[in-house]
Parts: sequence; structure tokens; C-alpha cells
Amino acid sequence: MARGNKPRHRRFGLIRKLPSGRFQASYLAPDGRRRPAPETFGRKKDAERWLSMAESELVQGEWTDPDLSTGTVQEFGEQWISEHKISLRTREEYDSLFRHHVEPYLGAVEIGQLTTDQVRSWRRHCSVTGARRTGPRRPTGYSARS
Repeated sequence: MARGNKPRHRRFGLIRKLPSGRFQASYLAPDGRRRPAPETFGRKKDAERWLSMAESELVQGEWTDPDLSTGTVQEFGEQWISEHKISLRTREEYDSLFRHHVEPYLGAVEIGQLTTDQVRSWRRHCSVTGARRTGPRRPTGYSARS
């Protein structure tokens, strides 16, 4: 029969009292790194509440890596296009596609705030407006002429 937590042991995360008397909360993220709260807490109860929210994000699959969730979609896209080793023509094509189809709709969104629903809505918008496909062009049929 399970007994639960040992006395003075948490089931999720870690809370430690700092010399200042404040509390620091942290947890092990899916990437194996210890992630501290962005701030310290005056009360232990507040640190416990923050850990509960962090655990909830993990369980629900809504956790995002704080290191990767800074900046906007526009900044990320521009950096991605400029840093990848691709031919000049491909870079120009990606830049054009990004400027015309992604940036106007999602460019101002913070990466950490980007949701699946926003991406789905953007894709729906692209299909309604007839945004061109990326990748090689496929023949749609044969010409009657020979």
C-alpha cells in the first residue's frame, strides 16, 4: 500500500529557504535540467502554488522551454532563415514566403505564447486565401497536346 510522501519531502519540485528568508522553487524539466522559478517568494505557500502550476503545465503537455520561448515569431523566422546553410535562391524563396504568409498573421506573437489553435487558424487562413504551397511543384495532369 502506498504511503505517499515521506515527511518533509515533496512529490514534485524543490523548495529551499534562502538566507534572506525568501523561498526559491525549482523542478526538473523534461529536458533533465533544473528550472528555477523566475522569482523568489516571500511565503512558502506561494512557492508551492507556483510548483503546482508548473506541474500542471507538464502533465497537460503545455510546458514550454523558457530558454526557447523568448522573442516573436518574426524574430525567430528571420533568424532561422538567415542562419541556415541554403542556396541564395532558396533563401529568397523562404524569405518571400515568410514575409507574405507567416509574418502578417503570426509575426507579432511571442514564441512562448504561440498556441496550436493559432497555427491551425493561420493554416486555415492560408488555404482560404490560396497561399501557394512550398516545395516542388507537382504536375496536376497531362496536356492534351503532344
